[in-house]
Amino acid sequence: MNNTGTPIQNAADDDLNLDREIGFGIGKRLLLAFGSVGLLCVLVSFVSWNGLNQLSETQNAISEEKVPVIISSLILANQTSQLVASAPLLSSASTDEERQAHMDTIEKTITDANQGVSSLAPLLKDKKQAEALQAKLQQIPPLVTRMNEIVRQMQQMEARRNELGKNLISLREISQKKLDPMTSGVNISMLDISEKWLTYIEQVLEQVKAGQEVDLATTELEMAPLEVTKFLKAVLGFKSGANLLIGMLLEGSQSETAESLQKVEEGFLQSIASMASPLSVMAQSQDVPELEKLFQELLTLGSKGDATNNILKLRREQLKLRNESDALLNQARDVSSALSVEVDKIVADLKNDMDGAVAQNHVSAQKTMIALVVVTVISILVVILVGWFYVLRNLVKRLMILVRGMQQIARGDLSTRVNRNGSDEISMMGSALALLRNGLREADELKKAQEEQQKRAEEEKKAQAQKLADDFDMAVGQSLSILSESLSDIRNKAVSMNEISRHTLSETQEVTQASQVMTQDISSVAANTEELSRSITEISGQVANSSQVANEAVSRAANLNNNIERLKEGSEKIESVIGLINTIAEQTNLLALNATIEASRAGEAGKGFAVVASEVKNLANQTASAIDNISELIGSIQNEIAEAVEANAQITTIISDIDQLSAGIAAAVEEQSAATAEISRTVQNTATHVNTISERVVDVADAIKNNDEKVSEVLEGVSSIDDQSSKLNQEVETFLDDMRKA
Repeated sequence: MNNTGTPIQNAADDDLNLDREIGFGIGKRLLLAFGSVGLLCVLVSFVSWNGLNQLSETQNAISEEKVPVIISSLILANQTSQLVASAPLLSSASTDEERQAHMDTIEKTITDANQGVSSLAPLLKDKKQAEALQAKLQQIPPLVTRMNEIVRQMQQMEARRNELGKNLISLREISQKKLDPMTSGVNISMLDISEKWLTYIEQVLEQVKAGQEVDLATTELEMAPLEVTKFLKAVLGFKSGANLLIGMLLEGSQSETAESLQKVEEGFLQSIASMASPLSVMAQSQDVPELEKLFQELLTLGSKGDATNNILKLRREQLKLRNESDALLNQARDVSSALSVEVDKIVADLKNDMDGAVAQNHVSAQKTMIALVVVTVISILVVILVGWFYVLRNLVKRLMILVRGMQQIARGDLSTRVNRNGSDEISMMGSALALLRNGLREADELKKAQEEQQKRAEEEKKAQAQKLADDFDMAVGQSLSILSESLSDIRNKAVSMNEISRHTLSETQEVTQASQVMTQDISSVAANTEELSRSITEISGQVANSSQVANEAVSRAANLNNNIERLKEGSEKIESVIGLINTIAEQTNLLALNATIEASRAGEAGKGFAVVASEVKNLANQTASAIDNISELIGSIQNEIAEAVEANAQITTIISDIDQLSAGIAAAVEEQSAATAEISRTVQNTATHVNTISERVVDVADAIKNNDEKVSEVLEGVSSIDDQSSKLNQEVETFLDDMRKA
């Protein structure tokens, strides 16, 4: 106590040695100061010993008899809670290893619980309580064993269901692989039919030129497009039906209730005809064993097979086992709840016994307290004297200074000066506080550095997130292609029309050349009119040449008229093909509407199929719109063809007039001396008619060029629709890939 009253000053921060030796420190001083208090404590201990002895006997009874029972009961209650918590984990195990691990945990918990009941039974006064616990506990193992077997079966069924789902996806790929070549074959068949029609028309033209009887037996050629169209319709119907049935089976394999599964089964049975009817049509024209096998496999997966091969029956068995598992889980909860009730009853009985023991201890404590009060008052007086002169005036004052330094450091003032005066434990505490302050300074600097690093990391994370969003945005926007086969047929028809138009234009150019020859001849006749008396023979030859040219022009005009008629027939065939495509588009629209209705019935699971159906419907509407535009173009082409026919008829009439004029010229040659003026006038009329022929031929050529432009517009429209179909086809493929990966 020789430091009492010593002035306290702030020490420098350069001396932080915590290992220095302490001389007469606080411990020795307090030992000396409270030595007298220790004597009083001996007295207090003696007084307390008697009371504590009585309390100890009661406490021993509680700790040796009551507490072990309570502890065992609480352990049993905890084990019961573990059983309740482990049962749902077992029922939701996704792998065999996870199932076995949960089962091992449950079996260990049951074993521990049985041991707990066995150890608790000797401690209970009422043996019936132990028997009740044992009976309740014995009900759990059969439930858990059955639940474990159900989970094992469900895992096997889930693996089989996944395998059947992969089989469905492979069947869809097989359908696509087998039907696409058939569609291409339809296109080739349509091209062959077109070539046969062209060959037949050329044969008819040759028969007409040769004056032979025309063979009009075209029944086979007329029926061929209908047969090809019927086969194409069957191929598309089979493909649509296969996708519908596969989609239903996949949807049924994900059903969560027996009612939704029943609806899928009914829909599957109702939709079987959507594949069976097209398959029978295809089988009439060619062998389709692989498609028949695919159809039988779908029937096995959806209706004929047993629970190992029928994915719908397999899902129904899964739902039954899941319902049984839920029922067993509820039974396990009920048994666990009953166990908890029994344990709570045991704990409540023990609590009542302990309350009685505590009341007895309270009486003993009251007696001991009275004796202690007297001794305590004396001890307090001694303690006050020691505490006032040494503890309060010296130790507490220095400690308060140290506390204020701690408070300032705690508020964040790390520049606070710490008192380290003296050579006792308080000065050591000051040194330790100074070290702590310095450590906090370093920690504060480190925290600031970490905050800056975290801020940079967050900025990098935001940049990465923005990049991912941009990449995803760039990856969106692809489309569907379904009607490329029909569009290819339209394109081929349009190309054929274009070739006919070019051939007709070539014939028209030859007529123009013939007209120019006539013009030159007539000009020669006009130039030699003055010498008509000296060149009758030459004029006769020129007139004969003009008549020959006129006959050639008539022949060329007839050939041109035949080509125009072929062009008209080709446009009418294209119009019939357009009608067929329009019918297919309407049927596609109807199928898309049915698919939308089925997808709405399927609920959440059919949303993806509804999107595809909507895209197909939009494509059908776009196809119908494009077909209307093509029909308008075909109408314009037919109008141009009609004008060309009319112009060609006028050309034929004019050439006939020229032929008659040439005959008149031949007759007039004999009277050339008296009819020179009449010959000159006739030659002028002939030249006028020849100019008219040239103008009409130019009109025909312009009409044919306009027709060629219309055909080019048809080709451009078909190409545009084909491009849109290709884009939409890519979008659907991407969407289906996403669904398969989901």
